[in-house]
Amino acid sequence: MAQSGRLDCFPCIKIPTRTVPPDPSPSSGGALNRFFRRIYVPFILHPTVKGVVIVIFSGIAVFSIISIQNIKLGLGTRYQLFLHDAFLLKLSQIRS
Repeated sequence: MAQSGRLDCFPCIKIPTRTVPPDPSPSSGGALNRFFRRIYVPFILHPTVKGVVIVIFSGIAVFSIISIQNIKLGLGTRYQLFLHDAFLLKLSQIRS
């Protein structure tokens, strides 16, 4: 919930102010909470780091889209999980 008392996903719905939980103070929590608030979040929100993250994500997305063309569909009949005495294994060996 935001400070205005509205739901994040549905901002047209307003929640009464008495049910809005107070924001935790920065000093509360353990070492992990302090690490995220003092070091990690300011680092990630730095404009240079944002740009690097967007470039890396875009590169991975483009690489994934390009490599989709090289994916072969299905498994070969020899690699399927048939039992050695299975009827389907014998049938696939006859067909090949």
